[in-house]
Amino acid sequence: LRDEFRQQERDYNQHLREVRDKRQAKAMEERNERQKEWNQQKLVRAAEKLDEQPFVCEMTLIEQTMAFCKTFTATKQTKATE
Repeated sequence: LRDEFRQQERDYNQHLREVRDKRQAKAMEERNERQKEWNQQKLVRAAEKLDEQPFVCEMTLIEQTMAFCKTFTATKQTKATE
């Protein structure tokens, strides 16, 4: 009686192990697919980053500062001509 119970218990545990292994294999395949997609997106982002101009913020600030300074020189020139 006890041997039968142990055998059924082993069979049940074997079944659970098989189910767990199948689930783990499926999860690994999905993870690998997501990893490939993420790597592809990473490469695309890296390529887009190379296309961007460096120091855009600094260049914009310099252009704005130059425009601001030109407003002062323009008012001085109009006062000098009057």
